[in-house]
Amino acid sequence: MTMMRRLLRTFILKNKDGESVGTVMAVISHRTAEEIMEDDLDRASATVLALIPARYTPVGGFRRGMTITRGDAAYRMLVPVDLGRIWRVKCERIYVEEGCPDA
Repeated sequence: MTMMRRLLRTFILKNKDGESVGTVMAVISHRTAEEIMEDDLDRASATVLALIPARYTPVGGFRRGMTITRGDAAYRMLVPVDLGRIWRVKCERIYVEEGCPDA
């Protein structure tokens, strides 16, 4: 737990509707990444694992579709699991970039 406290970062927590619910402290661990080319868009997604101490749990707990953001990084919650003193949350971060037209 001591190592985790050093890695904790502040994130803004938003509900499914994009309304701010408050802030949480979390540790993010990047797991996998995938890149896809669709039409003229390059789309990349990264699956991450967020560990959030239970004391930051909002009323009703964490729910699928909530997001945590820090700067320009936004992570959408996919699978939140309550482990007692800590929440283990599988999240997805999506990056979208317009491709260059062929000359």
